[in-house]
Amino acid sequence: MVRQEFAYVAENLLLRGGYRKTHFQADEVTLYWVSQMGEKVDDHIGDFEYYSPNDVFTPKITFDNRLQDIPEIFSFKELILQSLIRKFLEKNTDIFHEISQKMSINGMPHDFEILGEKALPAGHVDIFVKEKHPKGTSKKIVIEVKRNSAKTKDFNQLEQYMEELGKECVGGILIAKSFPKRLSIPQNVLCLTYTFENVKKSDFYTYSELLARLQLRFLE
Repeated sequence: MVRQEFAYVAENLLLRGGYRKTHFQADEVTLYWVSQMGEKVDDHIGDFEYYSPNDVFTPKITFDNRLQDIPEIFSFKELILQSLIRKFLEKNTDIFHEISQKMSINGMPHDFEILGEKALPAGHVDIFVKEKHPKGTSKKIVIEVKRNSAKTKDFNQLEQYMEELGKECVGGILIAKSFPKRLSIPQNVLCLTYTFENVKKSDFYTYSELLARLQLRFLE
């Protein structure tokens, strides 16, 4: 028997196929370096800037792919956007309260937890929302995030996730940069657009700076 609150972790791991090949590869590299601890390293590291133990390394993010310079500067990708939106929903309870009202959900924002990627047989949900302490059935919301304009296939994908979760799924949310005017929106699906205030394509921003400038708006 597993408590329903914890079943998410076990189910997610199972549907992901357990321990992936990439995890084994990462462990292999880690064990290789651990096995050499205590030995002097003579390899040429390259022309990297060195940081003292008291320095905090903070990578930057750019909207111009040509300016990417890993590990110091990363281009803005959908995975980063997913993380920003998840943090935004956790911090801004007002917009989550509005979402719950539009979906006719009883409960306050603190009654729900906003989780990362959720594995389903139909695919991987970008953001998964569920009740923290369900009684009987657990109310769930699936959120898909698209960096660019939304397309019909994105709605189809979201509907597949909702059908997979069944009656426990109270609705779905699609968040994208824009939505075409002639686009059929399914029932029980909310649409939101995202924007960043006062950002320039050629500038660099920290994760915290982008989070502070992120805005979500309901599609009118």
